[in-house]
Amino acid sequence: MAKNAACAKIAPITPPPPASAPKLAGGPLAFGRGGKLALAAVIVEGFVRMFTTTLSAPSTSEKLAVVALSALYLVFGSSSDGLHERATIVRYTIALNLLATAIAWLGHGHTGLAPLPALSLSVLVFERRWVVLLAIAHAAIAVFTATHFFGWVRVFALVSRFVAAEVFVIAFTELALVERRGRTELAAANRKLAEYATQAEELATVKERNRLARELHDSLGHYLTVIHVQLDAAQTQLDLDRERARSALGKAMRLTHEGLEDVRRSVRALRTSAMLERSLPEAIKELTLDLSSAGTAVNFSLKGAPRALSAPIELALYRTAQEALTNVRKHANATQTQIELEYEPERVRLSIRDDGRGSGDGPVLGFGLLGVRERVTLVGGELRLRSNPGFELELQVPTGPISLCRRRQTCPARRSGGRRLSPETVLRRSC
Repeated sequence: MAKNAACAKIAPITPPPPASAPKLAGGPLAFGRGGKLALAAVIVEGFVRMFTTTLSAPSTSEKLAVVALSALYLVFGSSSDGLHERATIVRYTIALNLLATAIAWLGHGHTGLAPLPALSLSVLVFERRWVVLLAIAHAAIAVFTATHFFGWVRVFALVSRFVAAEVFVIAFTELALVERRGRTELAAANRKLAEYATQAEELATVKERNRLARELHDSLGHYLTVIHVQLDAAQTQLDLDRERARSALGKAMRLTHEGLEDVRRSVRALRTSAMLERSLPEAIKELTLDLSSAGTAVNFSLKGAPRALSAPIELALYRTAQEALTNVRKHANATQTQIELEYEPERVRLSIRDDGRGSGDGPVLGFGLLGVRERVTLVGGELRLRSNPGFELELQVPTGPISLCRRRQTCPARRSGGRRLSPETVLRRSC
C-alpha cells in the first residue's frame, strides 16, 4: 500500500537517436549566433583576398556577381531559424551549398572558404555519410577550381588547407552538436525528475491521509460509536429507570474524556518536532507515561550504547512503540508491560511484551499494525508478532545501507511500463 511510494521507479530516459537516424526529424533548424558570425567572417575574408590579389584576379563583372551572391548567401544563411519542416530544411541546405560553390568559383578560388559555413550546417541536417560525401564533393570542386585558375603547381597547397579546414569544421560542429544534444537531454531529465518529485510528494500526502483515516477509525470513531450507544440507552431509560440512565450518562462522559485525551495524543504524535529535541530512548520512555498513568506497570530496558540513527529509522521505531503501547492500553487489559530497546552493531531491536489477554488464535492486524508493518518495510526492517499468552511485538531494523524496494520485480512503476501512475493507483497495488 503506502510502501509503494518508495518503490516507484523513475522511468528510463529515452536515449538519443542512433547515428543512422536523421538529426532533425521535423525539429527547428538553428544556425546560431556563432554560425552567423562565422558566415560573415568567411565572406569578409573572401572579399579581402579577392579585391587585393593580383594573381588570377576575377573580372569586374565576376566581382560584382560575387558581391551579390555573397549578400544573398549572408541573408539566406541568417534566415534559417524559422525553418521546421524536414523537407524544407534539406532543400535549404542543398541550396546553400550550391550558392557557396558558385561564390568560390566566381571568385577564382580566392573566396574558396565560402562552402565551410554551409558544410557546418549540413552536419546538423544530414547523416554522417552524406556529410562526408558532400565534403569530398567540395574538395573535388576546390581541386578543379585551383587547377583551372592557378594550374597544378599550387593545387596541393591550396587544396590541403581547404581539406584541413573541412575536417576542423566537421569535427567542431559534431562536438557542438553532441554538447547541445546533451544539454537537451539533461533538461528533459530535469523535467522528469521534477515530475517524479511532485508525484512522490502526492504519494506522501495520500499515505499520510490514509494513516490519519486509520487513526480516526481506530480511536475517535470507536469512542463516538460507544458514546452514541450510551446516550441512546440513557434516553430510553430516562423515564423507566433513572439510575440506569444516570449510569449510562456517566459512561458517556467518561468515554468523552477518554476520546478527547486520545485526540490530544494523536495531535502530539503528528507534530514534526516529536523526535527533534529528544533521543529515541527518551521519546519512547515518555510514551510509557500514559500507560503507567492508566494503571499498567511498565518496565523500560535499554541495552547497548545509544547512537544517532537515520530519521526514517528513528521515526519507524518511535511510531511502532507508540502503536504497540496504544494497543496495550486499549485492548490488552494487561497489568505489566516490558519494553526493551537494544542497540547492536549492525541493527536496532525493539521488543514490547505484555501479560494481557492476547489475541486468541493469533495476531490480528488492524489498521494500526498494518501501518506499522508498512513503515517498517520501508526502512528494510522485520516485524514479528506473537500472541497467547499475552502479546509480543518485536522489530529489528538494520542500520546499514538498505533497499527501499527489495522486491523490484513487483514494483507498480515496473508493472505500469514506466508510465506515470496516480497516487491512488500506486497505493492500491502491493509491492
